[in-house]
Amino acid sequence: MSKHRMLLLITVYVLVQLAFSQNEGATGSGPLTSVADKLKQHNIPTTKKALVEALRNPDSEIRGLAALQLAESDVRSAIPDMVSAIAKETAPRARINIASALSQLGEQKGFDVLRDTCKDADLPGYLRTRAASYLLNVNDSSCLGAVLTILQNDADADSLIAALGLLPRFTNVSQADSRTMYALNVKALANSTPAVRLVASHTLVALGPGPALQDLARAVAAERDEHVRAWMEEDLQRLQEKKDH
Repeated sequence: MSKHRMLLLITVYVLVQLAFSQNEGATGSGPLTSVADKLKQHNIPTTKKALVEALRNPDSEIRGLAALQLAESDVRSAIPDMVSAIAKETAPRARINIASALSQLGEQKGFDVLRDTCKDADLPGYLRTRAASYLLNVNDSSCLGAVLTILQNDADADSLIAALGLLPRFTNVSQADSRTMYALNVKALANSTPAVRLVASHTLVALGPGPALQDLARAVAAERDEHVRAWMEEDLQRLQEKKDH
């Protein structure tokens, strides 16, 4: 394996560990950079007046961040401004961020836009999974079907990784959906992309033992990438420990 590929796998593994150790923040940018910090980088104050004005900023990233900060600050009086902003928003990522902000404030329009986004097969998988993640942040599991569809359709590696990472966050699912989730997770263990196999292995640990021990053991035996196999073996050990307890 080349040094570049090894570094890539290590990076993916670290990101996976972060994703499973804590819920993703509202910005989708991870735990290190807050919305306020990002706005500060763009010289945008976090006062209500400045944030409402920023909803009309020419930069779509700033528009989305402004909405998220308004939600984080619980500025409910800005909901009409945000509803107006989302009606005009054409940039997909900003539209999703504004919708997330509205959903955090309990505004139905935000939920509707996020649900429509995750179910829109014409949109890239990474946008659909982000919308699903934002809904899960407000305890809404209505995008499970869309996430399963992304996994069933063998989407690009990034979308598969994002979809797999969401599976453990869906709770109280039907037995049928639970079986589908598990089957698609096991299928991903044989994906041609090492990073997808790695995330699939880690997801099995999060979903719990059961038959996962046997399926992961078979995946370990079939894995040709020594580094991925080593991490899978660690996951297998963690699964065994979960079963024993």
